[in-house]
Amino acid sequence: MSEYTKSEILLNELNTIETQVSILVSNCSDLTNRNLDLEKQLESAQQKISELTLRIVGIESELSEIKNKKDNNSLFDSLSSEERANLKSRLQNLLTRIDYHISS
Repeated sequence: MSEYTKSEILLNELNTIETQVSILVSNCSDLTNRNLDLEKQLESAQQKISELTLRIVGIESELSEIKNKKDNNSLFDSLSSEERANLKSRLQNLLTRIDYHISS
């Protein structure tokens, strides 16, 4: 069995340490790239959340407008059938007169 000298032992240990450092550097690089990818995904998700929030606000305002229109339509719902018929007749007369004036 041959005995190693101190310098050979140190060189072997340095080679081992160098290999470990190389592996750690590679792992660090991989993790850095993974973090960058995750940050991009997070940015994209936040942008989508922002867009969806704006869409929700728009839909809620449309819903509010529809509810207001429905409340305004309740005016016609409160009319009796006789009043509706009278209103319908008056509107038809006005439309007939408008048509006559347009065609003249």
